[in-house]
Amino acid sequence: MPILHTEAITLRRRRGREADALVTLFTRRAGKIIASTRGVLKTTSRYAGVTQPFNHLNVILYAKVQEQEIWTLTQVSLVESFDAVQGDLKRIAWASCLAEWIEAFSGDFESNLAVWDLLLDTLRGWNRREPTEEELIQCQWRLLVSAGLQPNLHHCHRCGGRESSAWYYLPADGCLACAACVHQGLRLGHGAIQALRRMTGPAPAPLIRLTPQQKNEIRRLLLTHVEYHTGVRLRSPLFLEQLDF
Repeated sequence: MPILHTEAITLRRRRGREADALVTLFTRRAGKIIASTRGVLKTTSRYAGVTQPFNHLNVILYAKVQEQEIWTLTQVSLVESFDAVQGDLKRIAWASCLAEWIEAFSGDFESNLAVWDLLLDTLRGWNRREPTEEELIQCQWRLLVSAGLQPNLHHCHRCGGRESSAWYYLPADGCLACAACVHQGLRLGHGAIQALRRMTGPAPAPLIRLTPQQKNEIRRLLLTHVEYHTGVRLRSPLFLEQLDF
């Protein structure tokens, strides 16, 4: 009967039967785990506030067998809460976007300290200061790199060239073609591609400022690439678009 004692961050909480809830946790020791929390939605539950999204926790989880799909949360204590994130609509929206990406790319019980550090550092940073869209984009890109799902943006898929006034992203190939080789696909300016190239590698370049056009181009590239290659229909881009941040 496996018992796991680990740090965790709540990614999502959804209603189960009656006052029970299912909590999606990203844990330091075992990656993503879905846990059942009995009676947590009752007003008298001592875990009601602790298990809300974007809290840093210490948890003890129990399962009859290691391969069990849903574990049971038996004990939980708060390490730190990110009150500024939880109390601000923009920060909640962007943190939810990040959480959705982590859920999409993380297999159950697959430890990933790089993703753990990225999530914890990002929440701490956004709790101290107003987040920027460049930060969100860089987090999304680092998640793609961590999952081995990033598109190939180093050169033209057809001729091998690295410079072009405009590029076209080809979803089926997961790479770029220059404007001299193709005239169809998702069009991107050279500035957007250069910015993403600078984010790639073991030591990403410091965050750079993006123009509104570059942000829009990168958003469309990331959404097209992720949905095409994972089959996951992401909800957060539509949510962010409706909020118009």
